[in-house]
Amino acid sequence: MAVPRYGIWYTTAKEQSENIVGICHGWQEAKVMAQNLYNIKANLENARDVCTGIFHFEPGIIYTSQKPKRWQVMPIMTSNT
Repeated sequence: MAVPRYGIWYTTAKEQSENIVGICHGWQEAKVMAQNLYNIKANLENARDVCTGIFHFEPGIIYTSQKPKRWQVMPIMTSNT
């Protein structure tokens, strides 16, 4: 069984494309990394409009015409529905 890979990404007001800055094998670790990355970018680097999240890369797939599964972690998204 192949081990999943999670890529940790961020965007800012200046950088609209998703920049992958970390990789891990477990969902919980990926979530913590995305939360920590948000705090680093927003609080230490004073970046504006920071958004962090996780890509799920399936082993053995080359992503050219499709993107991997993607989740936004921070800021937490809310809905009034």
